Amino acid sequence: MTTLREVTAQTVRPTEAPAYALPAADLQPVALRPSQLVKRYSLPRDRVYKAINSQELPAYDVGSPARPAFLVRITDIETWLETLRVGK
Repeated sequence: MTTLREVTAQTVRPTEAPAYALPAADLQPVALRPSQLVKRYSLPRDRVYKAINSQELPAYDVGSPARPAFLVRITDIETWLETLRVGK
């Protein structure tokens, strides 16, 4: 019987990233936490949380009931920001 240690020792690991892998710098986030949203878009923290809690800004609650942690999709942020636009 082969042990886990023997199997791990026999495992071949690539020395470089596959050709199809994107460099980490090219990856863009799909969603942001409210604190990231505040920094990136220079928005008031309270306004962001009010919009999330009133469901004006759609968000995913990825935390626990005792401690919510929100993620907001970039597309939802951009759509919400357009609703705040004043003028043409």
